[in-house]
Amino acid sequence: SNTFPATEYTEDLVVTINGQSTDPQATTVSVIKNGENSIDFMLNNFILVAGEETMGVGNIVVSDLTTTAIGDSCYTFTYNDSITITEGTIEGVELWMGPMLGKVPLVLKGKMGQGHLYVTIDIDMTMSLGQVIQVTLGSNTFPATEYTEDLVVTINGQSTDPQATTVSVIKNSENTIDFQLNNFILVAGTESMGVGNIMVSDLTTTLDEDGVKNFTFNDSITITEGTIEGVEMWMGPMLGKVPLVMTGKMTDYKLYVTIDIDMTMSLGQVIQVNLGTDKLVSTVAFVAENDTVSTQRLHVGSPMIEAPEVEEREGYTFSWPEMPDVVEGDTVFVGTYQANTYKVTYKVGDEVFAEYEVRYGESMPEAPTYTPESTEETIYIFEGWEGETYETMPAHDVVYTANISSKPTAINGIAEQKGNGVWYNLQGQKVTRLTQGIYVKNGKKVMVK
Repeated sequence: SNTFPATEYTEDLVVTINGQSTDPQATTVSVIKNGENSIDFMLNNFILVAGEETMGVGNIVVSDLTTTAIGDSCYTFTYNDSITITEGTIEGVELWMGPMLGKVPLVLKGKMGQGHLYVTIDIDMTMSLGQVIQVTLGSNTFPATEYTEDLVVTINGQSTDPQATTVSVIKNSENTIDFQLNNFILVAGTESMGVGNIMVSDLTTTLDEDGVKNFTFNDSITITEGTIEGVEMWMGPMLGKVPLVMTGKMTDYKLYVTIDIDMTMSLGQVIQVNLGTDKLVSTVAFVAENDTVSTQRLHVGSPMIEAPEVEEREGYTFSWPEMPDVVEGDTVFVGTYQANTYKVTYKVGDEVFAEYEVRYGESMPEAPTYTPESTEETIYIFEGWEGETYETMPAHDVVYTANISSKPTAINGIAEQKGNGVWYNLQGQKVTRLTQGIYVKNGKKVMVK
């Protein structure tokens, strides 16, 4: 039998007949994967339990259901046809009613994922029992996106202060959602009044050109009791069916909803609820040198996109201003070209004599003056700086090297000759008659008085 690979889900099962619902009962069902997008659904040994009364129904098996992915590893499936309910296998059940009914019309809608299963089953037994058995397995709480937005309530033209409120939007398919505003409490100053849970199911969404999902609702709903402890009374359930008009739009990051709850029949007024702001899309532009490089429409709250690349320019570095992590509103980012700074270095041998930092395109600095230090033996002469000359700073570092020539001093030239007892003046000329002054003999200076 087709029993693998199977995933078992244990969820609360509630049966509703003629508007009367049973208490939740933990029930295990099996989902068998046939392929990437095909499953079998098995609710075996289904027994109706109402108080102390029980009635065996049997095995509800639906094969080859096509699944559709709706994101976050969640899948939906539907079925609308007739099936044959087979006999259960639990001992002690005297009668399984299902097999006696023959082909039974059945409408099944479900989704699974994130470790949960939610299924609604309508078993049409009007031909046999005169009623439809409605079965709900699990809770429609996934995949859910939670939005926290400021909520403002307006009654008779008076508005409350904004109050951060979290709502849930549950995805049923690519274009249907459930909206849940749970534990709604009216707060005005120090006064508060519990309203309850406002839940609207199967809202159809339409996608606009900016990728924003829009939805509307205009009908009556029943506000259910909230779950917050300490609230003495929840007003909503006492009002019965309440006309409600809702308009909303959402992205993956932000939600904007307006709700008009018509309580003129009960409280003589309409409660207007405003959640969030209607600015869900912003324009983000990038401008360089007065030219618009790119313009995009982005969802508010979405991750900021990367700045576009621009044309490189010799000698310049382009930079965009610091950008936020997420899109916050209409923004223009203005980028600029900054001239690079390069070095002009003057070297004597391997030693740096002078160094300047100059921006690209600026006038070159005046060359420094250098005077080499001569010795008694050698005269050093600075002939100039060697290197390519520029009027303005190029897009690279520039190095100039000192060109130095040398020649021996007269004294040095004499010292190189071997000592021969001959006297010389400081100009290296031989002298035969000494007068007062300094002379050189055998490579050494000698003062004559």
